[in-house]
Amino acid sequence: MPIIFGAFVHSLNRWAPHRSTQDRRTLRTGLAISSAMTALLIAGFPLAGLADPLTWQTPPRAAAAHRVMDRIPDDATVAAANRLVPQLTNRCTVTLFGFPGIPLTADWIIVDAKYPMGFPISAQDESHALDQARLGGYRAVAQDDGFLLLHRSTPGPQAGVS
Repeated sequence: MPIIFGAFVHSLNRWAPHRSTQDRRTLRTGLAISSAMTALLIAGFPLAGLADPLTWQTPPRAAAAHRVMDRIPDDATVAAANRLVPQLTNRCTVTLFGFPGIPLTADWIIVDAKYPMGFPISAQDESHALDQARLGGYRAVAQDDGFLLLHRSTPGPQAGVS
């Protein structure tokens, strides 16, 4: 919508010099009405959230996720839940946890057990994959507000764990 509004203002500006004084007044009135309507309607749309101070605060649950992720050392290999992958890619080698066909070779696993995303696997499949990981040598080392961090206690890839 901001692009469309900008195009609208630009077209009015280009049209105005070629019109009479009365037409330019009509254009200014139309622009003022359009601006007023935009100002009134913007409160009901997501862009209004930029003015809300809560938008700029870190939610407690996000802080919990970062506390758990901070336990993972830089340059580690991590299998992470879909929502957590982007938070780790700048400092770790990351694969998507539970993605079918990708063997579990990471030293660390981090998932959101409280709110599983359901992609690429269902919550039930994720729970099963976590159980398999535990059987394959992974142990829980941190948990905070549903974020679960596991570390492999034995080195090297675990056969049969996926």
